[in-house]
Amino acid sequence: MNKGGKEAAQETVERRRALMASGVYLGDITLALAGATSEIPPWAASLDAEKFLADPDAQGVIREIEKIDPASEDVNSKLAEMTVDRAILKGKFLSATRCLEILVRKDSYVDKYIALAQKEADQGRIKEAADALAVAASLELNEGTPLFQYTGPALHDGCTTNREKCVTAVPGEAAVLRGLQYLLEGPKTCAAVGTLSPELRKQILPYVALARDPDAAVFYDAAKRAHAEIEKIEAEDLAALGDHLKRVADAVGAFASALAGAAPGDVEPKEVLEGLLRTGSSLKKDFSDLKPLVENLELRRIRRRFEELIEGKSELDGARSSVKKGSRVSSSMDALMGVIEDLEKKGILEAIDAAEEKIRATQVTMLGRPVHSQEHWHYLREMAFKYPVSPLMCCVRRINAKWMVVPAWGSDIVRVLADHFEQQKETAG
Repeated sequence: MNKGGKEAAQETVERRRALMASGVYLGDITLALAGATSEIPPWAASLDAEKFLADPDAQGVIREIEKIDPASEDVNSKLAEMTVDRAILKGKFLSATRCLEILVRKDSYVDKYIALAQKEADQGRIKEAADALAVAASLELNEGTPLFQYTGPALHDGCTTNREKCVTAVPGEAAVLRGLQYLLEGPKTCAAVGTLSPELRKQILPYVALARDPDAAVFYDAAKRAHAEIEKIEAEDLAALGDHLKRVADAVGAFASALAGAAPGDVEPKEVLEGLLRTGSSLKKDFSDLKPLVENLELRRIRRRFEELIEGKSELDGARSSVKKGSRVSSSMDALMGVIEDLEKKGILEAIDAAEEKIRATQVTMLGRPVHSQEHWHYLREMAFKYPVSPLMCCVRRINAKWMVVPAWGSDIVRVLADHFEQQKETAG
């Protein structure tokens, strides 16, 4: 081989070793193995590996790589051995899992971290135990971490028909265990969690949540704000709506009663009285016991009834000339017309629309942005992707003919998480 050929060959070896060292240092087995191939892949050929090795901490890795022959048969195993712990330390679990598959040590590593979690828990080091459980679970999963954007919404698949089985509705111990199983997902890790005492699982849950979702406390604050917004809407907008409904119900009831007891000559001709009797009966039916509609956020149905009431004002007004002045029917009709006119002035229809919009906006408060479809499953998926802890702190609530995501503020599992996050705030403050 001529001098130029030797220099090129040496440059290739150095290039391959730089890629291997970079991969090991970064905990990226794919990059490390790119340097061990007979022909460097195009994506790695143009990579500036040297910039990763400028860190003084990389010098030890470089020295170890210099001892390796890139063409040796066991180079992949050596690189995996050097990379696996660094990958775990850096949270690169897909890389770590691939290393363990090369080394055929996946089960032993999972067992190692499960044992470490038990040891840390026995010593009262709850955060460290939770971190070890998260590592064990991540090494079990082919994806390196649960696909929360799918598993999170799946926790609420039955909530529209069987709310009592929701993770936020079941009693404390069962909810905590389900929460840990959702956050960890690895079969062996979940089995190990099942052997822990209920009290220990309760202590570990918030730390596992933070291990899986570093922004869990951020979502907690957002959910807390959303809960406060809903409480305010209920105390102000919905309470006012309830008052308006009662005023209408009282006025309609008095009107219907007066018509039923009308004396001869109070309404002439007879056809007008019959029409008013039908109107009074219909209104009484429409506005009797609407409290459940408010509680269940059936705002579209309520709005439609107010709309029909306002539209029917002209019919009542047209019948006024047929009603004897000073009669009970006349007084009750005037009172009802006054209520309708007052509702128009106060913009009752617009107020209902505004209340509905404010209620739906609480989902935006939690996620931080709206979603295009406005569907509850879309919000659940986006929240779970951004905040894996969110499905443990939310549920769904019916609004009109659809559903929306709301904070499950009174649930046992939320209290466990909330107590921890509030305590963290106090400690930090």
